Amino acid sequence: MTEEQLSKISKFKRMLDEGKRISGSQVKELTDLYNAVFGTRLATTSCSSCIRQRIGRLYSQLAKENAS
Repeated sequence: MTEEQLSKISKFKRMLDEGKRISGSQVKELTDLYNAVFGTRLATTSCSSCIRQRIGRLYSQLAKENAS
């Protein structure tokens, strides 16, 4: 992962932990980041549980990379 991707993952995790709403262009940014990291082609969604799952999976990937 690039430094920019790592920074974005941390930003989204912090927003989630603080209970801030992720919407609009941030959802697209999150989806683009997720697709880039995992090589998928998921669509942008406003489903809050889907957004939380994506952030959680990205954060898990970040933790794995930091453990290496």
